[in-house]
Amino acid sequence: MASERLALILVVLLALGSLAYAASLVSSVHTYISDYADKTPFNRVYNTSADKYDNMSYVTYTSSGRNYSPFALPLKGNYWGGNMITYWGPDRYAVNKMVLGNNTSTDQYAGIKYTEEIRVWAAPYTYYDSVLKKVVAKHPYLAYDMEFSDKFGNPYIPVCTAKNASDNWATCSAPDNSGNHRIPVVFMGENWVLNEVDISESQTGIPADGINFTAGGAVTLAKEISFSTLHVNQTIPVGQYVLKFVDVTVPTENLPFGAAVIEIYDANGQKVYDTRIAAYNRMLWTAPNGYLVIARIYHTHYSESEPDSRWAQIAIQSAYVELRDDERLRFTFADPAMGTFYVPFWHAKLIWKNRGDDSTGVNATLPDSLSRIVIHNAEDIYIPGTKLQELGGMTGTPNASNTIQILPGYAKLNFSFYQLQPAANGNLLVQSTDWMDQKVYNSSTCTGNWTMAINVSALIFMAQNGGRFATQENGTYSDLIAFVGPGRMLFPGYWFMMRGKTPSGSTCYYLAPKNNTPGFLYDPGDGWQRITLNISSITYNGTHSVYQFKIEIPENAGNSQMAKYALYYNRTIRYAGPIESRFILNHTTYTQVTYGMNPEQTYLVNAGHISDRGTIMSFVSPYSTIFNERAAPAKAMYVLWK
Repeated sequence: MASERLALILVVLLALGSLAYAASLVSSVHTYISDYADKTPFNRVYNTSADKYDNMSYVTYTSSGRNYSPFALPLKGNYWGGNMITYWGPDRYAVNKMVLGNNTSTDQYAGIKYTEEIRVWAAPYTYYDSVLKKVVAKHPYLAYDMEFSDKFGNPYIPVCTAKNASDNWATCSAPDNSGNHRIPVVFMGENWVLNEVDISESQTGIPADGINFTAGGAVTLAKEISFSTLHVNQTIPVGQYVLKFVDVTVPTENLPFGAAVIEIYDANGQKVYDTRIAAYNRMLWTAPNGYLVIARIYHTHYSESEPDSRWAQIAIQSAYVELRDDERLRFTFADPAMGTFYVPFWHAKLIWKNRGDDSTGVNATLPDSLSRIVIHNAEDIYIPGTKLQELGGMTGTPNASNTIQILPGYAKLNFSFYQLQPAANGNLLVQSTDWMDQKVYNSSTCTGNWTMAINVSALIFMAQNGGRFATQENGTYSDLIAFVGPGRMLFPGYWFMMRGKTPSGSTCYYLAPKNNTPGFLYDPGDGWQRITLNISSITYNGTHSVYQFKIEIPENAGNSQMAKYALYYNRTIRYAGPIESRFILNHTTYTQVTYGMNPEQTYLVNAGHISDRGTIMSFVSPYSTIFNERAAPAKAMYVLWK
């Protein structure tokens, strides 16, 4: 059954800004390459106060946790500032918060209004993986976070809405327990109700001030089909069956609110089941067809003198989920196709606090209010090694390599590395030539005098699909520039030929003004950068010279950060004598490329390398190198979708 549920999810395809199949965009996160998805994206820093959602430590009861990282939560029985979950390193606070919305609800029994802020936290680190030759997301931890507050801004739903006989809020009788008040909550985009609250396991390790946040306990959420107040012998449909409320038993010391007497009938009117369920408890009965009847008994009324006035409030439920701190989630569905299952790796984290007001007595400082429910995949042993790859936009298919399902098996939300934007749509070609035999005009209009630039070694730079060159600021632009050199040739020194157009529109070449700087300007789409050229003679034996061409190609990596490719061509050139008056390429020894954002921290790269800007060095050979360019620094887009 679980495999069928997962298969249903994998037919979904997300298209940014529109829908494909049944998917819809919920929220998104963006980062640069070599960057964290944190509080302040696009700066490649994770450890400053501007980048971190800190952990809470000794905060007053009026404070909220909405700006505190869910990956820095305390262990069960501990408090903030004490022992925290250990799966995350020093960048546990470098996460991004996606607020999905606020849900307002009312406790109809106690007349208290609450607000639930719903958010998803994502913690991917985007980087280039040299093995896969792809940009990937490293350790993509996720957390689904529900934080509650009352109409006064206090960050909690109190476990009890009335004090007990000991004059504190830690424990109370069942009718005053918020878990029995059917408080509506939104969970994974659907309407559920708060169904059970057990605070007992959180009541250890609490600091003396009694106002800090702590972890532990258990909560149950339920999905309701119907809710009715049934009087004696009234019925309610449940799937293919009928539930009949027969009576309420006499209250006793052990059952102070009595028990509801229940009977189940089939479509033929035959009784197939009967039972007694104490008030504020759940009834489970599996029908012969596998359907699970789930009924929750709430408030009851017993009258000795007026039997017909007895009643019980009964909710028919389609599902419930049990959340226990630091444990996997357990779903139970009425539908036999879904059944009962634990969600692998996804754990609950339940955060409680003390009201900090007028409680007294020995238990006055115990946690007595539910503040936050967090669902996280921190215990997934595969996450530390996960390399979430690019979905690829509309052409991609969601699968385990590019998408993480939040609560697989019940997945209503998915997190994918959608794509890098903008797409690489232009090429910068650096080509080493043996010689050129080309007319070169003195005018950019390719009219008037010209010279034959014959048989000279050259480096040719070509821009395809958008890039452009210039030899100087405010100069004439072109999509091709040929650097002519070295040494004995028709145009000795640092000269450039650029592509132009004749008056008739045909392609021609003209001699650009000589530049004292051995380089020229290149614009991939977001501004000019100077490509520098250096030639140095390594050896000369009278007929052969080995020259090293060093080409440095800087690029804007975003956030005013510059990176640089350096290409090295070692070329053996022989002088063919005064008759030919030319240099001829004998062979290229090798081509080597380095890259780095810091000049002191460069490293060798091979074909397939992707830079921090998102440039793809797609091809390297002794004669040419091709860079797939982007018009702006690439941003990794992560999407939350359903």
